[in-house]
Amino acid sequence: MARTLRSDLRAFAARAGDAVPGWVGGAMAGLQSVLVSMGAVVAVALAVAAASPPADGSAGVDWESAAVVGVRVWLLAHAVAAGTATASVSLVPLGLTVIFGSLAAGLARRFAIPTTGSWLAFTATYTAGVVAVASASDSAATAPNAVTRAAVVGVLVAGGGAGAGLRRAGWLRGSGMRRLPAALSGGWRLGAATALGIWAAGALAFCVWAVSGWSDIARVGATLDADPVGTLALGLGEAAYAPTMAVWGAAWLAGPGFAVGAGTEYSPGHLTTGPLPSVPILGALPHASGGLLVLAPLVIVAIAVAARLLAGRWTPRPGIGTQVVGVIVVAALVGAGAVASRGSLGGGSLASVGPSPVETALWVGFLVALGLAGVSLAARWAGSNSASRRGRGGLRSPNPSGERSRSPQAPSGTRTSPPP
Repeated sequence: MARTLRSDLRAFAARAGDAVPGWVGGAMAGLQSVLVSMGAVVAVALAVAAASPPADGSAGVDWESAAVVGVRVWLLAHAVAAGTATASVSLVPLGLTVIFGSLAAGLARRFAIPTTGSWLAFTATYTAGVVAVASASDSAATAPNAVTRAAVVGVLVAGGGAGAGLRRAGWLRGSGMRRLPAALSGGWRLGAATALGIWAAGALAFCVWAVSGWSDIARVGATLDADPVGTLALGLGEAAYAPTMAVWGAAWLAGPGFAVGAGTEYSPGHLTTGPLPSVPILGALPHASGGLLVLAPLVIVAIAVAARLLAGRWTPRPGIGTQVVGVIVVAALVGAGAVASRGSLGGGSLASVGPSPVETALWVGFLVALGLAGVSLAARWAGSNSASRRGRGGLRSPNPSGERSRSPQAPSGTRTSPPP
């Protein structure tokens, strides 16, 4: 076979790839994830600035300010507050955070080698990039813990996203959960499935509120008098906060509810409102309380019951240990979601918005434990009843009519021997 330049280049690339350590691919994928995610947000900010007329009436576009806004939004998705020391916005747009994690999963699966070293390199590179950008921003001076928050969220986004992507590519396949005791692996799956169901129910509750409060949303949107580009930018921003509102909905279903400003309370049993900023999505907050709404926590119990009944697909008989681990996992996940959906929307009364993480986690754990215990008791009661029915059936006469059974007669023409 004749050698060509293309074949020589392919052979050289293969030899070079074999000589490079596997973790280098993970580091390069982590750097690529930082650049792509931040570049996408900055590109949207530049596009909005180019399409919108300048506020001072000049013909030029302030590209630098638009780029800074994009970087601040990217940092806000990593829990780095934007604003000043007296008035800042720290409420995380969880929609962007989830997108960045999904992007990390896709890049890690495509470009990184599925090894532990590659996963560590990806996580370390991504976290280092987030920390570097946060340290260079003005948020590092106004918020003392900005760099720490950026490092923690960077590890979670990169570690979780890259871990999911590399596992799809074959990393830890055949191990991981199979090495754990059955109570831990089954409890993790039970708790994770229940937490996803609770967040889905919260998202559904938020959709119901949005439909019922559509008039308020339209009224606030009309007062803004935004141009088409501004309306599009506002819609994208509100979509980024939709998962945050879903977590608020889950806290509302659990009972403790959430607050949007000092002295406010949005829960099934109480409704105390306050002044809100002119943001259309806030028109989708609950408008009622009391009555049948106090039964909203039963939705969490029903979700736990459904998860327990479906748990047989991965655990034949979830025992007490599995259910205890499941309760701990779902309480921890929902509490972590409450922490991520809590922050500020400015100064003054809006310095603290969102649910209480500890109270929400405790109530969710209690309601889920109640649902799991109900299923276990019902299953035990049904089993004892079926066993008693089988026992009563075994004591009955096999010939309930009371007739004497006839012995089979010998066929005609056959001689029978006399009894001895």
